[in-house]
Amino acid sequence: MKPALLLVDLQGDFLNSTGLQPAPECLISQTAALLCGCRRKKIPVIHVRTTIHREDDRRMPHWKAANRWHCVAGTPGHETPAPLQPFENETIIDKSGFNGFAGGPLDAALKKINCDTVVIAGIHLHTCVRTLAAESLERALHVFIPEDAVATNDPVFAATTRRWLAERGVEFISSVEILSRLDGNPPSKLVHRSPRESDKILFQIPVAGVDEIADAALSAHNAWKAWRRTNLRLRCEILEKAAVRLAAAAPDLARQMAVEIGKPVSQGLEEARRAVDNVRDVIRRASLFEFEEHEAGGMVRHQPLGVVALVSPWNNPVAIPAGKIAPALIYGNTVVWKPAPAASGISAVILNLLREAGVPDGAVQILTGNHTTAQKLAADENISAVTITGSASAGFAIQEICARRFVPFQAELSGNNAAMVWDGADLPAAAQIAFGAFGFAGQRCTANRRVIVKDTMFEDFLGELKIQAEKLNWGDPLRESTHIVPAIRSCRRKP
Repeated sequence: MKPALLLVDLQGDFLNSTGLQPAPECLISQTAALLCGCRRKKIPVIHVRTTIHREDDRRMPHWKAANRWHCVAGTPGHETPAPLQPFENETIIDKSGFNGFAGGPLDAALKKINCDTVVIAGIHLHTCVRTLAAESLERALHVFIPEDAVATNDPVFAATTRRWLAERGVEFISSVEILSRLDGNPPSKLVHRSPRESDKILFQIPVAGVDEIADAALSAHNAWKAWRRTNLRLRCEILEKAAVRLAAAAPDLARQMAVEIGKPVSQGLEEARRAVDNVRDVIRRASLFEFEEHEAGGMVRHQPLGVVALVSPWNNPVAIPAGKIAPALIYGNTVVWKPAPAASGISAVILNLLREAGVPDGAVQILTGNHTTAQKLAADENISAVTITGSASAGFAIQEICARRFVPFQAELSGNNAAMVWDGADLPAAAQIAFGAFGFAGQRCTANRRVIVKDTMFEDFLGELKIQAEKLNWGDPLRESTHIVPAIRSCRRKP
């Protein structure tokens, strides 16, 4: 390959815009790492920036309508942050609109170096990055977009953009993977490393291809035709057997969670037991549910949807899937389950427990892989509904797909949980918030991230919080007394 790195609109006014995702400091850090990697490899760097001159007003119409003067030459809003500043030998391309190719200088710069591959990073994914990518495709250039070094302030539009570009051959992968590919390495394998032993690879995660995804969805659809006709009593009996098996497996699952995702074994045991309670609560509710209701205007009949795609997280790998698979099955649906890569091993154990309990082979199936696996699954014609617990960006991507297909979508995304300490609070008891914040290294969407404290109580509460935090034990997740553990590594690709 003869690559070039294009950095787009990494300027003060764009970085300081409202609602930028990821946050500016994170984007700058990730992009700086990519930039340094490219410079070490002597890959040409081209800085594409918006430059507006008051004396020669070439602003786009919507900026004029809003009287917006962004990125004006000579102002702080036009400047690039220090970690991303151009070197003297690097090319700078100025533009006034969305298209970095406008006018021809970028074309000339790429032709001069015989470029056949571009890496496009910067702001905004849904506009200027998208335009550059589409224009690059027209010029028969191979396009990489580092998924950790682009930002947007319109996440829904960005999700549509990502899907649209990916369908046309643009590769969205991490900066680390891009640098590896630019060295001529083949696409890497997805592996999961131990949270307890930093360099130990626990397992490799197969990434399901398009055919595997289609086969799983079709198989689940065919299984649904029979499963939906089973009576409620049989489905309840099967799920009760699953609950019994899950309860018996709880200690082993807790240990597996400690080893594979670093969850303290005591918290893993609580999660597994909570999963049992979730399943039994589903059974109780379904037993009382009226599938047919006669009303004055007629009758309401509740029917199963079909195949439910389940996308589950790594940090709660037992209770969340159990709490979603059980209701899907008991109301006559089938499931294709895409767990987080780190939870692939635990998911396989749960699937085996379900089959031992009598769930038909086709009724619950697992597809392993990455975020693109989940998106392709959601887009499959045999998927009738999607449920996801994950990040906001993952949710926006799936939301866009489900909206386009007119299928139901349920999402539990991220979290920024507050606790309030006010008049009359028992401060030592309230300070137990420390465990809610730091237990499992805070790797839960329900972790306490903020405490709102009355100003007159602040110092006293802070003292109690410090006392409780100091009581928390750091260490090996396999120890019963451990509260705080090493943070998990994301699943990485290995050459």
